[in-house]
Amino acid sequence: MHLHGIITRSQSSKNPNLTYPIDGWELRMDEVCELGSPLRAHVVWFGEAVPMIEEAAHICSKADLFILIGSSLAVYPAAGLVNYVPRSVPKYIIDPKIPYLPSDHFIKIEERADDRRTSFN
Repeated sequence: MHLHGIITRSQSSKNPNLTYPIDGWELRMDEVCELGSPLRAHVVWFGEAVPMIEEAAHICSKADLFILIGSSLAVYPAAGLVNYVPRSVPKYIIDPKIPYLPSDHFIKIEERADDRRTSFN
């Protein structure tokens, strides 16, 4: 699930459900959607609602395993998703700089996620 959108897509300013691939490396100011409204990046900006947050919370509440990769856990509401994961579920956090966690219920792997030596054993 792309919780915060997809940076390689654009969306209509009138209808965020109308999305389009970005041709090349930039979104031009003169590009418009099929409704004639300007296109913008298909991402959630600070202060905007996260459209998929309820579905993400539901998925987290049903998880058998939870893996958090590369997050500072500083930006809400996404950072709060860890609170929906049942206590009994194994929770991994992978980051070279793991943020402070008020709970010790995480298995902490202080490495880069792309390090081939990283293992879940």
